[in-house]
Amino acid sequence: MFRYADPAACPVCRTTMAAGSHTCPDCGAQLSGPVAQSLFRTLTDADGLVAQLAALPAPAQGSLLPPDQVRFPAAGAHDVRRSEWPAPRRHGLSAASVPKILLGLGALCLLVAAIVFLAVAWALLGVGGRTAVLILLTAGAVALGGLLAKRNLRAGAEAFVTVSLGLLTLDLLGAESSGWLGFLDRAGFQTVLGACLAVAGIGGATFLRRFPAGLLVSPQVIGALGLGLGTAGLVQSVFQLGPHNHHLDALSTVLWMALLGAGLVGTRLLRLPIASILLTIGVGLAWVTLVVMGLVRIQTPLTFASAWADFAPWPTVLAAIMAGALARFARSLPLPARVVSAAAAVALLALLSTLPALDESPNTLVLVASALVASASVATHLLARPWRPVVAAPAGVAAGGLLLAALAFVNGTLPALLFSPGWSQGVDSTLPRAELTGLWPALLPLVVAMLLLALWGAINLGRDVPITHVALPMVMLVVASALAVPTAYGVGLGVMVGLLLVAAAVFAGAGLPSAGLRRQTALALASLLAAGAVLVSLQSQVLTAVTTGLVTLGALAVSSTGHRAARLVGDVVLAPAAGAFLWTTLDLIGVETPWRALPMLVVAGAWAILGARPERELPVALTMVATVVLCVTGIGHGSNGQDWSGQAWSSQTWLAVDLTLSGVLVHLSALVNAHRRWLGWAGLGLMVLAQWVRLEQLGVETVEAYTLPLAVVLLAVGVLRMRDTALRSARALGPGLTLALVPSFFIALADPVSWRALALGVACLVVAVGGASLRWSAPLVAGALIGAPLALREVTHAVTLPQWLVIGLIGVVLTVVGVTWERSLNEVRQAAGFLRRLR
Repeated sequence: MFRYADPAACPVCRTTMAAGSHTCPDCGAQLSGPVAQSLFRTLTDADGLVAQLAALPAPAQGSLLPPDQVRFPAAGAHDVRRSEWPAPRRHGLSAASVPKILLGLGALCLLVAAIVFLAVAWALLGVGGRTAVLILLTAGAVALGGLLAKRNLRAGAEAFVTVSLGLLTLDLLGAESSGWLGFLDRAGFQTVLGACLAVAGIGGATFLRRFPAGLLVSPQVIGALGLGLGTAGLVQSVFQLGPHNHHLDALSTVLWMALLGAGLVGTRLLRLPIASILLTIGVGLAWVTLVVMGLVRIQTPLTFASAWADFAPWPTVLAAIMAGALARFARSLPLPARVVSAAAAVALLALLSTLPALDESPNTLVLVASALVASASVATHLLARPWRPVVAAPAGVAAGGLLLAALAFVNGTLPALLFSPGWSQGVDSTLPRAELTGLWPALLPLVVAMLLLALWGAINLGRDVPITHVALPMVMLVVASALAVPTAYGVGLGVMVGLLLVAAAVFAGAGLPSAGLRRQTALALASLLAAGAVLVSLQSQVLTAVTTGLVTLGALAVSSTGHRAARLVGDVVLAPAAGAFLWTTLDLIGVETPWRALPMLVVAGAWAILGARPERELPVALTMVATVVLCVTGIGHGSNGQDWSGQAWSSQTWLAVDLTLSGVLVHLSALVNAHRRWLGWAGLGLMVLAQWVRLEQLGVETVEAYTLPLAVVLLAVGVLRMRDTALRSARALGPGLTLALVPSFFIALADPVSWRALALGVACLVVAVGGASLRWSAPLVAGALIGAPLALREVTHAVTLPQWLVIGLIGVVLTVVGVTWERSLNEVRQAAGFLRRLR
């Protein structure tokens, strides 16, 4: 066998040579060294693969691929045998689409040609000529369709069968226009035409299915359409004999639907799927027509007597009975179809039973909608899950109406609760009556209960949720909604706030010993009611202080419990409530606006420090921000509108004080809580902001006064972190170097002949040389990136002595450092080479 890795042959020119030669005697190729060794290993691997390929068994004779389909294996493949090759991707039309398009277009052209020919030559042909033309054309189309079906040319058979049925229609139309069918009226001719098309189409489809082309589509479609046309004409012929009224119209629709149903049964027995689908659609359209015919006969105004006068909606009732019977007795239908039929029946009966209430008062509508939702909920509880969608539609529509009623209650209640601006009323003020637009106030709990039942029913469509699991939370929500009822009778402001606070306390007490959904619902309702009490109490300053104080105590008590959900609620509520209490109380006793922020910040910060959790820290942060904003914007005016514009400290001074205090509190949280060390950066930021505010107030315009203190802190922290960890200098020193150099650099570019540019150049030199000596990349790169463009900017001012002299000195220093560095590097390389050469 041929060998690629042959020691006696040159791998370049294949010349025979002595084994172990280092150079080819013919081409002079070097056969020693790492390249030659790597080539020899590769050729050895190739010899192994060739041996494996030769050992593979020969494939069967019938499975050999054509020579043009043999492909070389992909790189890395070890088995070149492939059971199958991927077919090439096709673009454009498939081969089967071309004859379909051509034959469809050809059939259309033939039909058009026949129509044009008959229209032009009909008057010139005698009776015999007309008959001969029609018979020949129709017979020819039928023969060609059958021949193509027999030869398994399906597309051609479809085309010519369609042509033949179209010509049959032209035959009948021609016979009717010639007066051969003069004894038939319009309905009778429609019946004959439909019957002929139905028999020809369905019979032709049944007959031609024995041929290799199989079951054709076009005769099924035309046969089903003919059946619908013929049955409609037959019904019209029968019922036009009597007087015309809506009862006869409905009966004719019922008869037409029955005939279509009979045709549907027949096509299913004949196993004609396309015709069955079309007739099913026809039966559905007839059923919808029957429903509409019953609804449009209902008289107005909508009362029970007018709606059922002369039993006018009986077609709709009959349609509902049909749908219910189909769902009950048609066991062969798929379950989704039976469920849809039952849902349609229930929806129609619910509509007919509640239609007279549409003209009644809003209270009657609420009661009727509640009855619908309650009935649907009972049915949902009794029915199996697959059948629950049967009652979903009436319940959904009723719930939509109840939701509108609930919005009307809210729209009337909120203006009554918040009728005046903040802190403008006394404790003994009375709330105005809520305008509920004719709704009974006592209906609000009923509306909420029915909406909750509708929501429970919607959830049970997808999964089983027993009513016993959600009954108590639903009762809690209904009871909470009942607290809005007194607003319709004009109760006192203090009484309303007291009701809300008592209810919040009751729900909180009931939720703590509970578990699961009950506890969550109770605590959520307690929080909402407490928030509502605070919102209503804002109209009276005394009530605000009392309410926020009680809410703060309640939140503290709830947060002290061992339950996670309760602790979460307490942590979220306490900081805002305590802040509002302190602000209101301090305003009541006459404390100036700027001084109120200090105790509020201390209390909020202490609360966060004592329990550093996200659910506690986020409300504390929002409270502190709101406190600082109120403090700064409220400077100049004290409580009760007193003017304090002459105070010694301005708003900037107080802002700096508040920021400093906030920074101290954040630093304390970082020091006390080990998992909040990163808050030290936030505290540093607050301190820097406070310093900047103070410097701006003092009129300091030097940028370095703002940037250098923070830069020094960042650099010091970075150096400490590099000593304790293996952190790279770019991450440790990059922020500090950027803050120290970049702002001054941009100003120096605008004013290159200045002491700032000189100091910045010296600083870049110190930073670069220091970074090089300490083996830190960040200072070296920062000094080079800032110093180089600064030196180029000074070129235009070279006549100024200090600039070029300083630049020259910096260049000398950098050159000396660079040369020394390169020499040291070369010495290290020489030493490393000496060590490698040691044996």
